Amino acid sequence: MISLDRRSRKRNNNIGKDRNSNMANNAKDLLTGAKMFLIGASVFLASCNKFEDIEKYQRPEWLVGKVYTQIEASPELSMFAQLIAEAGYDSILDKTGTYTVFAPTNEAFESYLAENGLGSIQNITAKEKEELVKFHVIQMPWNRDQLQGLSSKGWISADDLTNDKPFAFKRQTILKNNNRSYPVKVEREGQNIYATIVPEEDSDENRVVYSNSRKYAPIYFDDFLSVAQLTGGDYSFYFNRNYEPGNIYFLDGKVVGEDIYADNGFVYMIDRVTDPLLNAEELMDAGIGSESYSEFKYLIYLNSDFSSNDEATMAQEGADQGLEVDQLYDLTYPGLGFDIHQELTVNPELSNATSLTIEYHNGCIAPTNTAFREFADNIMTGPGRWPNMDGIPANIKRLVVNSHMSGKPIYQQEVSNGFINANGDFITIDPSSIIQKSFGSNATFIGVNKVITPKAFSGVSAPLYLIPDFQKFLATMEYSGLLPALKQEDLSYSLFIMTDKTLIIDESLIIDWLDWKKERFRIRALDRSEDPAKYVTRSKSDIYATMNAQIAIEPLMGVARLEFLETLDGRHLVINNSDHTLTGGVSSQFGYNNSDSAITVNYNEIEGDFFNGKVYETDGWLRFIKSDLHSQLSGSKFLDLLIKAKMATLYDMLFTNPADRFTVFLPSAEALEAVQADTLSGDELKNFMKLHFIKDELIFTDGRKPQGLYTTMSRVLTGNAYHYQQLNLSPGINEISLLNDQGEVYYQIVETPGVSNIICAQKNKNHETDQSGEDESVYFTEAVIHKIDTVLIAY
Repeated sequence: MISLDRRSRKRNNNIGKDRNSNMANNAKDLLTGAKMFLIGASVFLASCNKFEDIEKYQRPEWLVGKVYTQIEASPELSMFAQLIAEAGYDSILDKTGTYTVFAPTNEAFESYLAENGLGSIQNITAKEKEELVKFHVIQMPWNRDQLQGLSSKGWISADDLTNDKPFAFKRQTILKNNNRSYPVKVEREGQNIYATIVPEEDSDENRVVYSNSRKYAPIYFDDFLSVAQLTGGDYSFYFNRNYEPGNIYFLDGKVVGEDIYADNGFVYMIDRVTDPLLNAEELMDAGIGSESYSEFKYLIYLNSDFSSNDEATMAQEGADQGLEVDQLYDLTYPGLGFDIHQELTVNPELSNATSLTIEYHNGCIAPTNTAFREFADNIMTGPGRWPNMDGIPANIKRLVVNSHMSGKPIYQQEVSNGFINANGDFITIDPSSIIQKSFGSNATFIGVNKVITPKAFSGVSAPLYLIPDFQKFLATMEYSGLLPALKQEDLSYSLFIMTDKTLIIDESLIIDWLDWKKERFRIRALDRSEDPAKYVTRSKSDIYATMNAQIAIEPLMGVARLEFLETLDGRHLVINNSDHTLTGGVSSQFGYNNSDSAITVNYNEIEGDFFNGKVYETDGWLRFIKSDLHSQLSGSKFLDLLIKAKMATLYDMLFTNPADRFTVFLPSAEALEAVQADTLSGDELKNFMKLHFIKDELIFTDGRKPQGLYTTMSRVLTGNAYHYQQLNLSPGINEISLLNDQGEVYYQIVETPGVSNIICAQKNKNHETDQSGEDESVYFTEAVIHKIDTVLIAY
């Protein structure tokens, strides 16, 4: 692991000049020719005793030396050459491999030593010398064009529209962390064994995590800033210097002077010494000044998941000879935005993401311990909330962590304009809360003195997370996949939830945890339709339909005797404001699939200032109407006339589409007889019937709709043009008034059970069945019928 004792030293940044790419390519050709010459010569010279005496085989004066030789020969790089030699890498860089070296000038080293109070290179520890050297060396020889011409798909080309932009801004150095040992606590639950990283004093054992990658370093240049839509200010945000267009930067070191070509690579002089980058975990380990991020880090550690890496274990020295070696593990953090220790980064938008480190980077925001404790005291714990942080379930803590993670780097423009975090929330960072800005090896890192509260903690979903009594309902909501919908800001929800106690009593949601770290569980219920009742596993589509019914996308106004709230999936809740009860249009039942036990479901508001609605506690599940419009009209004179007009059959409606919605005014047989409706025929009959259908509107007696003209389905010819006839309606509280063209009431519908607000439901044909093949189609409200003792008058 990289030394941390110099992390508090001041870091700076740099910029570099463009070099002639033709010169670089010529040098590369020269290097290739020189290599071929030396290979051929070496074969022959192996059999010669005093080949140096043979002029033919002496090294040509024009042939450039290898990387270290070229650095040593450059007077302005003498201090870096000294560092390389003292670190023991002089012979390595001159004998094996191909490299690109970003070499700090003597002036850069003098500034570095002065800023860190070191005096001379001899005062740098041996470990730090090695790390400094390794971090300034990247794998492979890269000329200027190559440094600026790569994406994760390979070399870019102007002729390839799928790969013509240089998104790859990182290159692999030769610096690699050692394997790291973590203290862990091992717990067993059933067949699962959980090893969680804990403080040393709480541990049962140590596990050594295999370090599978060298560190990467960023290189900034004009074309990358352009394609990544970054500004010079974004660069300066982390690297404490102005970005000067036309240059190349290795972190905060600007490439300066002439390029130096070597037999086995390239050397670029830079004007600053760049400290090796720390990854997000190491930055949290280091802290800043007196501030620590340890509490946030251990919140991340709760999600640690270890798996044996036998291949890496057996590759250790001596393992093949039977010597005792460490068992090595791979470490991941399931459910989090990224793995804080992992140098390799991925594309967060791909479910089968592979390592694309040269192009992708993460973002991490770490709250200080002080900030975290304040958040815990004010938001998470206290009266009516969790008693302490230890008792809060892992899935809720995971939400807090992901509020501070992003699968993309966070630059200055994201701080100013906002970005999407790992919870899928659009968030901003208060600039005044920032106490640290560091570009990490696997993530941009921002230390803050204020926790970013998950959006789920301030919307209508807040009681599910912050009140312990609703954990079964929360788990089921998460299982259904509906929780993200509850974070929308453009709706005013009415959410109806049930306590764990209620669900335990009716045995409708039994949570069986299979693996709590990976959030794997199943949901069972006592199926009371069976005789005797038996426990069954509930399908995901069944749960989805059930939970949809608990989410209304309209606010409860509390004025009309009955209110009709549309649910997320298009059904309607019937709210009785006079006695605080609710139904789905038919009697509710106790438990799961229990048609023999009708119950009354009550609701009470849960106090809270939620940004997108209100929350109500209920004590039972709802059942919904499944009778469609045709069924509700069955046996009426009105349906007979629809059949006569060839708008319906005995079994189905013929003039409606599956997704249509209507408000239907159903005249009584007496009203139809009074106007001799059965004497009408053809288009006259059709238009008469369609005048009683308002399309695309569901109008109830709860006063939600405004007074005005509503378009019917009746289409008539006036002059040379067709138009749809309209009705003048005034939907009020507990009534709907029908108005003539003078605005006078000619008929009033009063809210009356069985007469008004008759809900009709249609199967959602687009809803998928579950994998078992069972019909899990859900319903949506197709129409609402109001029975009237008159026929309608067009406006």
